Amino acid sequence: MKNALSIYCSLLLFASLFYFGGCSKESDPASSGSSMNILFSSSGSMAFKSPQQDFTASGIFDTTMTKGQAAGAFQFKEGNVNLVVVMSYKIISDTSYSVAYVGIIDTLDPVTTGVFPIWLPSGSKSAMFGYIPSFNPKKQVPDIYILMSGLVNVTSMSGSAIQGTVNGSGIDLVDTTKSITITDGTFAAPVVQYKPFNLKLTPGTPAPEIPSDAMLKAVRNIIKKNVY
Repeated sequence: MKNALSIYCSLLLFASLFYFGGCSKESDPASSGSSMNILFSSSGSMAFKSPQQDFTASGIFDTTMTKGQAAGAFQFKEGNVNLVVVMSYKIISDTSYSVAYVGIIDTLDPVTTGVFPIWLPSGSKSAMFGYIPSFNPKKQVPDIYILMSGLVNVTSMSGSAIQGTVNGSGIDLVDTTKSITITDGTFAAPVVQYKPFNLKLTPGTPAPEIPSDAMLKAVRNIIKKNVY
């Protein structure tokens, strides 16, 4: 459970911290260069339908997330865990933003094409999905939706690009009485080799199990402690 919680918290915190102002100067290599898009040079996209709010974003990923909309994928390895995190964001107005991510995990081999069940591992493969729909971060605690079941299908994967689909159902991490269904989800993004957050795992880490109520509570507490 500890390693699963580490993966889960890291992906959610990554999305949340990006959302609340982008990478810090210490963690964002783009901040020290002349270009804000030093990590990415080509456009990516993500789109899906949900009862809460349909989402679509396309463009070159800006690691400060200060304007526009975009998607980009980060590929890295920690211990025996291979991850590709497809991040996307859309700035709706000066005070309204949305963020979504797909996390794809393989505990044996580098991520490649195939079906990755959300939370229910198929061998070494599993996936995660998170969505923070539009809100004003200065005036409200966000809804942070996660999928608890569903499938991510990676239809194309190379060292420079990833493409696939995502569908499933889940809950709001902040208010678990709220539910969400994601349909017609698609993503296509350039891939960079970059570890975007401090994830510490040990060799032999299993694929994440379905989060328990205690695990969800722990994640909520960590997010609130680190973000709010």
